[in-house]
Amino acid sequence: MARILLLMLPEPGHILPSIHLAKTIQEWGNEVIYVLEEEFTEHATGNGFDVIPFDFTYASYECIPRFLKNRPVNKNHFFVAGFIKRIECLVNTCNPDVALIDEMLINVIICFRSFKIPVIILSTTQLAARGINVPPSTSGLIPDNRFFNKLHVNILWQILRLQKFFDNIRSSIWIFHYFPLFRLIMEYTHFPPDEIIWEHPFFYSIRHIPLIVLCFRTLDFPGKYDSCIYFYPGIDLQRKEPEFDWTVIKPREKLVYCSLGTQFHKHYTNYLLFFKKIIEIFRKKKNCNLILAIGNHLDKSLLDTTTDNIFIYQVVPQLEILKRADLMISHGGLGSIKEAILFEVPMLLFPVNLESEQNGNAARVVYHKLGLRGCLRKESRKKIEKKIDILLASSEFKNNIKKMKESPVHFQDTINTLSMMKSIIKECRKTGSE
Repeated sequence: MARILLLMLPEPGHILPSIHLAKTIQEWGNEVIYVLEEEFTEHATGNGFDVIPFDFTYASYECIPRFLKNRPVNKNHFFVAGFIKRIECLVNTCNPDVALIDEMLINVIICFRSFKIPVIILSTTQLAARGINVPPSTSGLIPDNRFFNKLHVNILWQILRLQKFFDNIRSSIWIFHYFPLFRLIMEYTHFPPDEIIWEHPFFYSIRHIPLIVLCFRTLDFPGKYDSCIYFYPGIDLQRKEPEFDWTVIKPREKLVYCSLGTQFHKHYTNYLLFFKKIIEIFRKKKNCNLILAIGNHLDKSLLDTTTDNIFIYQVVPQLEILKRADLMISHGGLGSIKEAILFEVPMLLFPVNLESEQNGNAARVVYHKLGLRGCLRKESRKKIEKKIDILLASSEFKNNIKKMKESPVHFQDTINTLSMMKSIIKECRKTGSE
């Protein structure tokens, strides 16, 4: 039996996609232990996994408190050294055979490599590295074979390269920046700079480490080079969800589900205005039921709840609702998109964080004709309603989703992923016994 540590960025959108793979590995007779922030441990314990609470400060840019981002670099040596020491204690305590680590936890990956622990990187986004005529995954551009489109793709990558170049310069002359902290960790662990992939839409990545993308290969744009493997579907269909009372919802011709993810606190005003537009639209659509999930950060009393075909909840069982839904209105998070594809639900996407992969996810949905997209802040109620009507009336989107879902490519991808995992675990057992 091998001991596997699984470390994911402390957000539900990163933890939940890993559960399916973790359960598969555990079913082979291996011990899988999650390492998570304290407030997210229930996502793993609720699925029967042991959890080690861990403070991920300095694990990635997203995990650094604002007051630490603004500290002079010479005052951060103490914190960086402490972070590396905590990783070392984790490794010595658990003695793992393999570590599966979220690609966003770049500093954790570097530390585990320095301690000679075999690492497999897990990606909860589309492949972010550069491909032929494929824009960065943070871009909403849809590629085609036209000259100016190809030029646009190339320009986007050159802009990204320039941004990284100036990051490098700033790191040597500006003491209030995250990049020097990343450099500090590389220096402390003696990690070779030529192993870093500097041209990366989110932050940085690392070469020569196996990469598993927890998504459908067929959802990506054509033209990607084959530098990773995909795990289908990357969704735990047996996960625990809140109870839902369907008896209060009177059956109607169509059911529409709307949710904008879990980051309400970062975009409160935009969310509130958008939800009000959606409610206004469905107040007139008496042949449709709307289930609206607003999360725990928005006050339900701010929204009109008097219409008998609109049902507003803080949290809902998304999988259960998608089984019955005719349309999903979402922010473009990859987890929700995968689940909509699995249940053959057309999508209307409004990316919230334009610096994340949501833009690229929405572009891929439109490219494959699985749904439509819009602008959360600027889209008028009239335009939103028109797109909703198109998606509810046409069967083309649902047929395209079904075709993607049933692609034989997914079966082979899953075989390849599991074969690689078994091979690595077997090699670690062999090395350990020696």
